[in-house]
Amino acid sequence: MAKNQKRTQAKSPSAGAPRPLALWVATALALATAAFALFLWEQLLVARSGGEPFCALGAQGCATLWDGVFARAVQDWTGLPVAAWGVLWGVVSAGFAAFCAWRAQEGRAAEPAWSALKLLAASGAVVVVLLVAAGLQADAFCSNCLIIQLAVAAFAGTVWLGAAGPAAQEWPNGVALAGGIAALAFALLWVPGRNTPPAGGHLGAGLVPASAAAPPSADDALSLMISRLSEGDLQALATALGLYRNGHPLPPRAPRALLGDPQAPVQLTTFTDSGCSHCAIFHEALEQLLKAVPKDSIAIEQRVFPLDASCNPLVQRGGNDELCLAAQVRVCLEQDPGAIHLAGWLHEAVPLSAKKVYQAAERLAPRQALDECIAAPETAAKIEDDIALGQQAGISGTPFLLLNGTPAPTYLPFLYAMVLAEGNAGHPAFAVLPEPDLSDPHAGHGH
Repeated sequence: MAKNQKRTQAKSPSAGAPRPLALWVATALALATAAFALFLWEQLLVARSGGEPFCALGAQGCATLWDGVFARAVQDWTGLPVAAWGVLWGVVSAGFAAFCAWRAQEGRAAEPAWSALKLLAASGAVVVVLLVAAGLQADAFCSNCLIIQLAVAAFAGTVWLGAAGPAAQEWPNGVALAGGIAALAFALLWVPGRNTPPAGGHLGAGLVPASAAAPPSADDALSLMISRLSEGDLQALATALGLYRNGHPLPPRAPRALLGDPQAPVQLTTFTDSGCSHCAIFHEALEQLLKAVPKDSIAIEQRVFPLDASCNPLVQRGGNDELCLAAQVRVCLEQDPGAIHLAGWLHEAVPLSAKKVYQAAERLAPRQALDECIAAPETAAKIEDDIALGQQAGISGTPFLLLNGTPAPTYLPFLYAMVLAEGNAGHPAFAVLPEPDLSDPHAGHGH
């Protein structure tokens, strides 16, 4: 009996020790955070490939924040996207919480792991504050982000308040331990993190030369451009070409409004939505492309594909009438020389409101003329025509692109290469490219 009493005493939590149950709850919260962050990482890949990511509650701000200033800075500075850091924090925090829970259950001290756990909880709370501030600054609501933030906040509260325990006495050792384990996890996530396209990465932003010292001929420029691509971008270009070659061209039809030379060898037809963050990135890429190539080498026809059910029967979600209003003013002003700038102004005004839409459009036309055009049956007919053309081409999301009537990837090096090749996907310069990888669901979008 004395042995049993000793065993019982040995397994009883000491006075002031952390509470095991609360720590097991914290473990579950951290694991849930890591799992959901991994899911968001996968959705980020979908978004960066030009697809439409899942956003809980049907909110539209997820991709906006994922491509926002804060998220871009984190990925640029660390090499890992915010979602990957969520995976890292969740796994490391779960490990420390489980270890401390086991030690507390056994009635044994857990220092310096307990100090490390409290530091991880505090760092998570700080990051939550930063993410909330980033959302407020961008004036965007991300329901997926809110789920993560609530889980992390609950973890921090559970560790600091629910688990109680003595005041940590080994902060230096805790910092070293938490930092060491986090560094190991960072090393394991480095490769997939670096392979996550940055905001605009699926368009290859920055790969179009801006130097005035360009080669004398388009063929030389094409060969030079290909020689400067990384291995990943060479594969992406090859795959983009493969996708384009396998595409089915639509019957020729006269454009409604064309920016550029009607005889240009490359004719782009774009389908975009003014509230789509990927369309905003695509618009920036087009502006970059237009600055880098001769004016007579490319022409662009801008069409609309509003992502709201009130004006697009192919879309299930509604409640964003301002997207339809933006499509209407774009159609009304599509013949204006500033139409391409209007598209950019509307992207800059996201999240849109009727007031913001009119403010952008009134830079090109008076309010009365806009209202008359918006109410005209011809405007609705043009939007319906754009939607029907997109459906005929097989549109599955925005941005969507036709190159000389054939569906094409929105990968900027591919578009630049096709302009230099004068629309010839069989140009001899492409012979050096690897075989296309058409099995990749994100194929042709770059890295």
